[in-house]
Amino acid sequence: MPIKFDQFHPALLDLGSGLRLGANEINFEMANLDGPAGLRIHVHPLDPLCLAWTVALISLAGSGTLLLSRAHPGTLGGWCGGVLFTGIALRILYWVATPYYLRAYDWGGHLQFLRYVAEHLALPPADHGWETHQPPLYYMLGGLWMRLTGQTTCSWLYGQWSAFALVLSVSSLVVGTLIGQKLFPNRMEPRVSFLAILACFPALVFYSARISNDTLFAFLSLLWLWLLLKWWESPSWRTWFLVVGCVGVAFLVKNGALVLAGATVLCAAIRLRSIIPTVKAVSILASAVVLFSGWYQIPRALSASDPSSFVIGKYHLLEEELRVGGSLPNMLIFNPIAVLQIPFNHPWIDDYRRQFFPEYFFKSALFGEWAWGRHLLFPARLLVLAAFILMIVAVLGLLTAIRDRYWASWPLVIASASMVAAQAAYVMKEPFSCNQDFRFFVALTIPLAAFAALGASRLPGGNLVIALFCAASASFLIPLLYA
Repeated sequence: MPIKFDQFHPALLDLGSGLRLGANEINFEMANLDGPAGLRIHVHPLDPLCLAWTVALISLAGSGTLLLSRAHPGTLGGWCGGVLFTGIALRILYWVATPYYLRAYDWGGHLQFLRYVAEHLALPPADHGWETHQPPLYYMLGGLWMRLTGQTTCSWLYGQWSAFALVLSVSSLVVGTLIGQKLFPNRMEPRVSFLAILACFPALVFYSARISNDTLFAFLSLLWLWLLLKWWESPSWRTWFLVVGCVGVAFLVKNGALVLAGATVLCAAIRLRSIIPTVKAVSILASAVVLFSGWYQIPRALSASDPSSFVIGKYHLLEEELRVGGSLPNMLIFNPIAVLQIPFNHPWIDDYRRQFFPEYFFKSALFGEWAWGRHLLFPARLLVLAAFILMIVAVLGLLTAIRDRYWASWPLVIASASMVAAQAAYVMKEPFSCNQDFRFFVALTIPLAAFAALGASRLPGGNLVIALFCAASASFLIPLLYA
């Protein structure tokens, strides 16, 4: 039977009624009339076997959360345990319903790197593939895991590394819980609000099924921020070694660790307030970076024909149609009405206002780089509106922190300013639409959630703002699972 569809209006066909035990043969005849098109087959999340697997995983997550809540009532007491479980359950649902190739960035390049390491137990040349210029830790773990298990099939690799993304996403949420306890040790209400934002923030949920080194870098970024807050509260060389060790490992995952290192240096200079201890702390940081990643980074830097390509990758190979220009108006314009009217991104089409960095950056935190279609316009606009309100409350929280001299907020301000400045500089250096994406620094969700929770705690009925954002996020995410 003929079916018409395009990238904005996909067609879904249920094959379940026609399947039989054993091998099944399915024949399709396709004609591509305009634009990208393709065919993808995957198990529906409401399939009985898939549903049983989902229930089992969520039950396991519930049991684990309950045990953690009883073992650590100070961290997961009250509503925190329930919010943590909800966030884990949402990630499991998303992972089960999302094939590795769906809502993924450059997944072919990442899989090529993983397969090369698994097959050769060696690193490929930097120009071997689209992602092979990346630092190797994420891909080395994949190759080692395949060798230890003796599994070599592609489907096994893809499934295992999608599951690894789920583990990293859940681990990031657990670290977020620790950060909340550190920021609000004696205040349960803002801590619950903080965790609720992280539990349902779309950019974090999307990482649950993504095969990319971004997932490992996101986890390390949140772990770094927690350790940095711990050190900031009570400076000790032991904690400092953990902070710089985390930065050193991050250099083996993504070169975005340069931003973490810069923010760490700024925090050391402000917190220690003395030249000699600061020089000592920075020297330890530099030594840790060389110790953990020097064996890879130094030869790569020396062999790179263009030093900038070593840091920012192969963006000189991007198609010119992705170029948006890095002019000052493009870097500053943010039109809330336009964002509400056109909530989705599209890296190739100017009609989606891809040329304006703040708008693209904001929308990618909620929707990635994809135009989702008209059927999701209403929940998307609701989510944008809720995010606007959340940002206003976050600004109020920031001003409250400044007024009250909230000392613990300094690392959050330094980290967020460093990440946003680095992203802006990155776009000005390589002004392509895809470089404006929020996914490069999802750790920005921590200061956003912290200041929003602080601001909401100072407003009458401020919890309604958090509830609105969580409900709007759910109203957008849940239809994705069962579309």
